[in-house]
Amino acid sequence: MKKILLLFIAVITMTSCQITEEITFNEDGSGTYDLAIDMSAMMSMKKAKKKNSENEEIRKPKKTDSIMYVRDLLKKYKDSLKNLSDSEKDFMERMKNATIRMQVDEEADKMIMNLSSPFKSVEDLKNISEDFRKIDKLKKAENSTEDENPMGKMFNGMDKANVSYTFSKHKFSRKVTFIENKEEKKADEEAEKTDNKIDKGMADMMKMFGYKIIYHFPRKIKNVSYKDAMLGTDGKTLIIQTTFDKIDKNKKLLEFDVTF
Repeated sequence: MKKILLLFIAVITMTSCQITEEITFNEDGSGTYDLAIDMSAMMSMKKAKKKNSENEEIRKPKKTDSIMYVRDLLKKYKDSLKNLSDSEKDFMERMKNATIRMQVDEEADKMIMNLSSPFKSVEDLKNISEDFRKIDKLKKAENSTEDENPMGKMFNGMDKANVSYTFSKHKFSRKVTFIENKEEKKADEEAEKTDNKIDKGMADMMKMFGYKIIYHFPRKIKNVSYKDAMLGTDGKTLIIQTTFDKIDKNKKLLEFDVTF
């Protein structure tokens, strides 16, 4: 009975976790990109498990609100990054104004990470997921632990997809391309053979995460090809809500066009 209850709590918790991709476009094609990962529900489940643990050490609830500026992180590693390729130099230029904000409040069951970056054109967004994965690796090398940094496992689940965007006066498009790495595929198959049930269970549960898209456009939206899309009251905001399990079943689910 206890195991069933814990499973029920886990299911409710994971469906409450939310990833929100929010982009604001200006008339000239520039804008801001923000990826918010709300793991607050998982924090609540973690607290519930601790209450049931007899050996849990009593300590003051953790509360932090920190912002890391990527330009500072890149400066710190500039000596080791002297022999950069052209693509790596482009990466540093694109992401120098990006920020990572981490909010943790154990008492309030709050854990949210925001990865934000301004962009000059949609071309700057073509490798945005890969860029943030690179930053995540630098951040972990700096001072993060897996427990404090929920992005690690999440990016591992998203790294097989590249999202590209096009934006013109009358149309916006979101396209998804999946890259199959044979070495990674082989590693995944080997992992399936091992007895690592915890990681596999976590991967399966992450498919239940909610995924939300909020795009703010400078012009009124006339039509959206995504059938379940919603529009904000201003007529310029696009809202799409889905889950990772649906995306896993239909890799092209979040491909759509918007006309103005």
